[in-house]
Amino acid sequence: MAGYAIGFLFFRSMTALIPVLPGAYVLARVAAHKYARRMKRLLTEQMKDWLLSVTGFLRTGFALENAMREAAKETETMHGEESIMAAEAREMVRLLSLQTPPEMMLRDFAVRSGLADAAELARVIAVAKRLGGNYLPVLKRMASAMDARRMVREETEAALAGQKLEYHIMCLVPAGILLYLNLTSPDLTAGLYGGGGRILMAAALPFYLSAVLIGDRMLEKCYDGG
Repeated sequence: MAGYAIGFLFFRSMTALIPVLPGAYVLARVAAHKYARRMKRLLTEQMKDWLLSVTGFLRTGFALENAMREAAKETETMHGEESIMAAEAREMVRLLSLQTPPEMMLRDFAVRSGLADAAELARVIAVAKRLGGNYLPVLKRMASAMDARRMVREETEAALAGQKLEYHIMCLVPAGILLYLNLTSPDLTAGLYGGGGRILMAAALPFYLSAVLIGDRMLEKCYDGG
């Protein structure tokens, strides 16, 4: 869809869509990357709730394995059976039924999800197991650290909300001006769609898309603390 819109707006020709397709592929990869980041952040939030549930059941006297089983049920109640963490929690319960050690199970979860918090949790549980199995204090500290990172991330998002809005507006301004002129004064833009005009548009398009992608990358680094 992006390639079709760019091909029509910048070249007013369906045949010009063919050389634009590589750029559309890049935009699709960027969109997939942003979707994966959004899902990763959602999974981090749900994992924190799951960890708080495990900690709560440990506090009431459950063993770690039983606390994880109960936390899986609570996660389904909080976030729904179709949520990402609910599916992961069910997989953990299945692995526990196969006598898989909790630290190994969490290590597999960290590999699947790519979450640094999950890998850290697996290490924490492995260390606590070697030190006698007192999981409650370390899991409480882990949950507090995750909550602190969440608060910092929310503060960063609030601080950057204005810049993010400005970025989105500036991304749309060039294409918006071109679309407005095409709709209201097509005679003014007719020269852009023939002869040297198309060469000019083809030369301007990579700079425009590069500026959009660079701005998006800068915002991502700001959100990540970079």
